[in-house]
Amino acid sequence: MPGTWPKLNKLQLRGKPMDSKPTGTNCWKATIELCSPMQIGAGTLGFVEKTELFVPPRVLWGAFTAAMTRKLCGSMGDDYKEIGALLGGSTPEKCFSTFFPSEDSGATFWIPRYNNGERYWYRHSDYKTLFPEEKPRSEAEMRSRLVTGITGQATDPERMATTHNTLHETDLIKHRVRDKEDQPGRFSLITICFTGFLALPETIGLNGKSMRFDENNLKDLINSLRLGGGRKRGHGIIKCFSGPLIVNPGITNFAEIEHPDPAMNEKKILLTPNHKVVSTKGNIVDGRAFLAVYRQYDNTVKNKGYGRDFSEGDLCWEVGCVIETEKTLA
Repeated sequence: MPGTWPKLNKLQLRGKPMDSKPTGTNCWKATIELCSPMQIGAGTLGFVEKTELFVPPRVLWGAFTAAMTRKLCGSMGDDYKEIGALLGGSTPEKCFSTFFPSEDSGATFWIPRYNNGERYWYRHSDYKTLFPEEKPRSEAEMRSRLVTGITGQATDPERMATTHNTLHETDLIKHRVRDKEDQPGRFSLITICFTGFLALPETIGLNGKSMRFDENNLKDLINSLRLGGGRKRGHGIIKCFSGPLIVNPGITNFAEIEHPDPAMNEKKILLTPNHKVVSTKGNIVDGRAFLAVYRQYDNTVKNKGYGRDFSEGDLCWEVGCVIETEKTLA
């Protein structure tokens, strides 16, 4: 039924881990609520800083790693890399799924899928069930619904003055959107949430200190996170709306999901995070690629630190690409 998760079986908290996961790992389902607008960087278009409409694993990995480092070590330093490695390291999708937008408090969520070169958004009650009777939203419709923007200029912090020729616009995901009219000319508001999964070890520790990922600790940790850019401006404030609950999502890989094809009565592999192109495996059925370069941590040189270094560029499939393959992508 719409609004339910029929294939997610709640397990006992502190019970045995899922058979499909490594020993000592639990899979959690969580829904986060936006308390302020959020900006998930997707590159620039002219003077417009674009935003994604979902929260990718890399963003969640960075936020969790920073929060855990502060909690266990009190400061950053090299401990950041060590804790990050325990949470998936360079492959954050091992521990974090992409969190997709929801307009009904996580009961259903919207997943993108390419169709004839255009990206459309389909409403799901779980990863394997969509609403075929419901018309999908185009990328333009989703952005018109969920995205707003602010203008500003780069500021010189030493002089607290703006720099010439730096006017730009930043796209933001709204934390509230209009619902249908309650009365003529009067609208109620919907809170935007994001729903996804976390595959986390039961306990994580470093330097003699440890933290157990139980329901209460994980909820407190999520409530302390700030996601995306513009955090000094108050963007990216979230709280845990529901869960986290230990669940069995019925899948073993958050990155590649056997997915119903709405156009044909068959299934393909849907990529839910950005995925590195592997020329020897898989054939692209629909979608497009882009050159991905990520900011990363580097404290090997003076004055460097968080976000001060860059990864090597990789050609990646975008979220929502459809792959036809008999093997799991590397």
